[in-house]
Amino acid sequence: MGDGKISDNIITIMSKNVFRFSEYWYSNYIVKSLTKKAEDRTIYIEKYRGPIVSTITNGIKAIDSKRIDADSYLKMGRDHFYLGLSLVEMEKNQVLMEQAIFDFLQIEKNQNNAAITDKEITDYLLEFRQLNNTVTPLIIEGYLEAAEESKLER
Repeated sequence: MGDGKISDNIITIMSKNVFRFSEYWYSNYIVKSLTKKAEDRTIYIEKYRGPIVSTITNGIKAIDSKRIDADSYLKMGRDHFYLGLSLVEMEKNQVLMEQAIFDFLQIEKNQNNAAITDKEITDYLLEFRQLNNTVTPLIIEGYLEAAEESKLER
């Protein structure tokens, strides 16, 4: 990840609002992106909320500390497999999360008078993108491990 210091204000906003942001992301992006088949699976929707909070919390910690917990991202990949997501859906959700972060921070700035600038938001999103580039191979590895284990169990 980058060498620059991310705004403490953004880290604070995202940390204090992790549940609010996760609900925002889930309601405005994930639910709308689910296929009809996935929407019909109530268990999928209920189980997805926990991993959303986990994903966001891990991302905030990683961006703030410049360190990642590889095991968390391997587990995330496994969770995505067991939730029935395809690799394409996982990639799509990463893009959706980036858009949701941008939109959420803009709302915080414009409607809730958060003391952040557009440059800080852009810098945070660049860090987020770099984090995604770093952890995506781990997420895919966890996903593929779970897929392989699933085949062996049959």
